[in-house]
Amino acid sequence: MRLRARRVDVRPYRWFSCASLAVMERRKVTFKLYPNAREAERLTSWIRLHGELYNAALEERIDAYRKAGKSSSYYDQQNTLP
Repeated sequence: MRLRARRVDVRPYRWFSCASLAVMERRKVTFKLYPNAREAERLTSWIRLHGELYNAALEERIDAYRKAGKSSSYYDQQNTLP
């Protein structure tokens, strides 16, 4: 006899508690921004900075895999950041 796990549909609920574990519904929120020139420049620089950080982290993971044949996890990389 095989037991099957049954999934509970939690979409209609905002949250529920199960064994002191609260599970919240995820929602996508979109904000429409109307920045002035200074704010637009700052947002653009943040986007560039995040892109550079992502690419550097990706390059580090690729190099680690090529050298040692072992991939590093997100948490390993996160712990090396200042």
